[in-house]
Formats: sequence, structure tokens, C-alpha cells
Amino acid sequence: MIAGICSGIKTEKELDEYFHYMTEQMKGILPMVDMMIANEAHAGMKAKLKVAKKHIEELIKRKDALRKQCKDHKKSVAECCKLAENMRTEMQTAIAKEINAMKH
Repeated sequence: MIAGICSGIKTEKELDEYFHYMTEQMKGILPMVDMMIANEAHAGMKAKLKVAKKHIEELIKRKDALRKQCKDHKKSVAECCKLAENMRTEMQTAIAKEINAMKH
């Protein structure tokens, strides 16, 4: 998966667009998580969802810091893309883990 997305990103502009896409994707998930929290009656599940939300918010901050670090340290486009994709995978895994926990 990483090679697929990152192999198409060759320029700084494309990398910036990918970082923007990631930000929008992460921010777009937050209202869904808020709705799940509001509708969850079980206190334990509500707490887990709040943890997942904090994790997503933290990833958004880390993504911004990662983009700055890539520019400041002049990392290659490919290297930055791989780091960004790892972060996006981490976010998706965190959400999936919380949703799966709700099913049990």
C-alpha cells in the first residue's frame, strides 16, 4: 500500500497535496467519532471512543510537525511520504481497534 501511494508522489507540491488530503481525512473523522460518543450509552465504550478521538487529534498535530520536520531537514519526498503514510495507517488502525472493541 505504501509503495502504491508514494510511488505516485514525486514533487514537493504533490507531497503538500497529500499532507492536505491526510489532514482533511483525519478532521473529517472527528464529527463521526463525536456522534458515536454522544450516542454511546455504555460508559466504558464512551471512554474508549474519547481515547480514540484524542489519538486522532494528536496525529493531526504530529502530521503538521512531521511536514515541518521534512522541510526543515530537507528529507526526500519519498521518505516524507512513507512517514506520512505510516502515520495515516496508525490513525486507521486506532479507529478500527476502537470500533472492533465496541462490537465485543
